[in-house]
Amino acid sequence: MIVKNRLAVLMAEKEIRSISELQRIMETAGHPIARKTLDRFYKNENNQIHYDTIAAICAVLECSIGDLFTLVEE
Repeated sequence: MIVKNRLAVLMAEKEIRSISELQRIMETAGHPIARKTLDRFYKNENNQIHYDTIAAICAVLECSIGDLFTLVEE
């Protein structure tokens, strides 16, 4: 099993249409994050992510960690 994120789903639920928009929202909320980091996370192209980044994403999207991640069969 592998861990996948549900960032695209959560963004759609919040009507956030792009990574750029999410980055602006996060920066405005006091959680600056690199566009490249968000882009790689959105595309499930990273093998690791910092806890503070996860916490910031969850805070901005008003979700729990369990809402952000899911386990899927390889």
